[in-house]
Amino acid sequence: MFLLKVSNSLVNGSLFVGSYLLSGGEEAVLVLWQHHTHHKQFLPRLGGPIVHLTASPDDKLFAVSHKDNGG
Repeated sequence: MFLLKVSNSLVNGSLFVGSYLLSGGEEAVLVLWQHHTHHKQFLPRLGGPIVHLTASPDDKLFAVSHKDNGG
């Protein structure tokens, strides 16, 4: 068992997609964790706090929903 440090603020959504854990929240940064290596990638400045994450049935695509949804 291990602990993942995801964010300094509230995490609103998390999702397993293939071998990745995706997470995002109030900081408007999507974090992609590679499960086996614990390597992290960041997609910053996504335009607003992340409220929901979802993936296609085949895990090839994922979508991010924001508080304002670009409105």
